[in-house]
Amino acid sequence: MKTVTVLVCFCLLLVSSSAAKQFNVGDIWKDCSKSGDAVKINSVTISPEQPEKGETVSVEAVITVQNNTMITGGKINVTASLDNVPLLEKIFDLCSESSIIGVNCPLTSGQRTLSAKPTITDLAPPGNYTILAIIEDQNKQEVLCIKADFKL
Repeated sequence: MKTVTVLVCFCLLLVSSSAAKQFNVGDIWKDCSKSGDAVKINSVTISPEQPEKGETVSVEAVITVQNNTMITGGKINVTASLDNVPLLEKIFDLCSESSIIGVNCPLTSGQRTLSAKPTITDLAPPGNYTILAIIEDQNKQEVLCIKADFKL
């Protein structure tokens, strides 16, 4: 389902100016993972930097799956709100959805590049968005957490 791609990419959007840029933790997104989580975010590149409604956004994230890790299944728990009003709380199957962003299960140790090109709907209302995505493995252990706060 493309909803996951759009929501995860929304987590990574930055509202500033207009050429590709690599972002660090703290720009608009926060790596809320626990210290022992199996996946780490290395970098995020977004183009254009200031997405607009109706526009396609290119998002590329480089992640590292830690040594001796094999993720054969799991879930993506997504919570989205607009101006502190819940919009969506949904659980997606990790392996069914991961192929949309260029990754297939099982995920094994090493670096991966995830990429997507979602289009921001013209119907998206303006306001302050908060997106929280927590990814769990087949054992229901958190492997990655990302939170984004941005204005559209």
